[in-house]
Amino acid sequence: MDRSSSSPAMMIDAAASTSLEPPRKVRRATLAGPSDFGSIVTINVGIKPDHKTFMLHGHALRSSSNYFAIAMDVQCAVADEDKPVNLPDITIEDFAVYAKFLYTGLLFTKEANVTELTRCLHLYKVAKHLEAMDFQDAIVDALIENIVEFRALKGQCRFTATQITTIYTMTEEDSPLRKFAQDLCLQSKGPQGFEKRRLKDFPVDFQLDLLTAAAPFITSSAKSTDMQDPLDLGRSCKYHKHTVLGTPCYRTKYQFMPDEPVVVAASVAASVAAKSKPAAGSRRQTERLASNDFELRV
Repeated sequence: MDRSSSSPAMMIDAAASTSLEPPRKVRRATLAGPSDFGSIVTINVGIKPDHKTFMLHGHALRSSSNYFAIAMDVQCAVADEDKPVNLPDITIEDFAVYAKFLYTGLLFTKEANVTELTRCLHLYKVAKHLEAMDFQDAIVDALIENIVEFRALKGQCRFTATQITTIYTMTEEDSPLRKFAQDLCLQSKGPQGFEKRRLKDFPVDFQLDLLTAAAPFITSSAKSTDMQDPLDLGRSCKYHKHTVLGTPCYRTKYQFMPDEPVVVAASVAASVAAKSKPAAGSRRQTERLASNDFELRV
């Protein structure tokens, strides 16, 4: 009688129908990664009944956010380091995204539709409030990822008037995010594609910035549609705030983190782990985006 089928080595737990593919490499350099977490800071987020207390490491907060650095300095000055920091104007959901970013360098915002785009723009405002530059730059990268996926599915990649207004309301002149919005609009449509009756729905500052950016293409034979694709950046920091200040990118600070794990079927987990790289031409399937609203109609 063949008893191999009942061998423990051959038995598969029915509940473990999926598993996480392990990172390719789990080891990092001895001196890499966080080394000093500091004291615990208590943060009260939101207003009752929508209220939650977060407890995060002071060193991580101080290095990530000028807002928290100042708040912690004030606590030290009055010898009241145990006093909580209150954030009544930030929601629990928004602060949770920041807290996760603080420890991972990743944004946990991915959704299967364009609501993620609007959410990222809102989170950028939160990052501005916290004066968290790394968080801002990561949000810009998330915007670009979201738009790239949308363009692959819909063939469109232009902001709406409402989204442009949001960007210009919460940013200053010469903001990298403003520059990204201008380049995306200009490269995808060209200066000849703007209709006056629709352009009036956009902020005046955006209209002037767009006219300035379009001037070289209006007065020459060059075409804005031939300019570098603002979405084709690789790992560039072109639209990051840190480039203005000459400081390191957040990616270098979190480079010790493993790649995001991929959920795979248990039946193929072993074969996936055995492969050193994916087959040529293969790619992860992207969720289909349901909305058609992501378009600059000018």
